Amino acid sequence: MPDRSLTSAPACRVGVWGRLARGAVAVVTAAFAASMLPTDPVTAAVAGLFAVLVAVMAITGWCPADWLAPRRQSHAPQNTLGFPDAHQDVDLAASIAAVQNRSSHVHE
Repeated sequence: MPDRSLTSAPACRVGVWGRLARGAVAVVTAAFAASMLPTDPVTAAVAGLFAVLVAVMAITGWCPADWLAPRRQSHAPQNTLGFPDAHQDVDLAASIAAVQNRSSHVHE
């Protein structure tokens, strides 16, 4: 089985509608931040930073989950004990033939 390494592709790809939705969230959050500025400047500042972050995400397509995605698969040795595992190919035809051969003596 070929070694499949993970790419550095983004973990969450966002299309046009996703970017538009993020833009709408950024506008609403910015409006909330502006309305909170006279009464609670700390909350307004936090909401403003969040609005800027979401706006950057909407414009660039960047996603915070990109930081969490693994960049490469480790090159640890595969299946060192020799036991079958999920990474090996399974031949169902051979398994079915083996089961049929074992049960053929019962019907004779």
